[in-house]
Amino acid sequence: MVVDALVSDQTTPTTLLVLLGSLRADSSNRRLAEAAIAQLPAGIAAHVSVLPALLPHYDQDLDGDDVPEAVTTFRAEVAAADAVLVVTPEFNGSLPGVLKNAIDWASRPRAEAALAGMPVAVLGAAASPRAAQWAREDAVRVLTVAGARPLETTVGWAPRSRPSTARTSPTARSRRRWRRRCAAWSASRWRPERPVHGVDLVAEAAPHAVTVLR
Repeated sequence: MVVDALVSDQTTPTTLLVLLGSLRADSSNRRLAEAAIAQLPAGIAAHVSVLPALLPHYDQDLDGDDVPEAVTTFRAEVAAADAVLVVTPEFNGSLPGVLKNAIDWASRPRAEAALAGMPVAVLGAAASPRAAQWAREDAVRVLTVAGARPLETTVGWAPRSRPSTARTSPTARSRRRWRRRCAAWSASRWRPERPVHGVDLVAEAAPHAVTVLR
């Protein structure tokens, strides 16, 4: 696999931070995030952040000399990651407030934002046939404006309510196309101080996660 070839330095574990937009304990998106993490090769340190739910609503009055402790901790958590995986449901046709708020906090201060140049991949699950397409598209747009470097291609999963309504899992052809796009993206856009394998590992995990949950 591409990831296995890229993750060659096992003395320095790669860190993947997962930002989950669903707070429900057994949500489809939590299952999707866990499946993605389960597909990572040995040596990759990945975890779902619990901090987005603890962050206050973004307020510039709070973002001064006395920043809330949860914000300081969250920004440090993002900055310490090599790559970020965003997993989002779709609420009223867009990404949920808890996720947008987390991105807002991590995008500031602009001169030294934790998200600046950060490689990000976006997954999403929703019951609609579009599989959270609007939320995934909005996430890419918001992350780009925030200064991150998200993959333009995202992956969605529609949990089946009946066998006939299941969303088809990615074909081998679509997975190959995804990997080619990821390889081209990482070669042209990755941030030099962040290992390129951090970009590829989240891209590689995405189609596998969808297959596992099918």
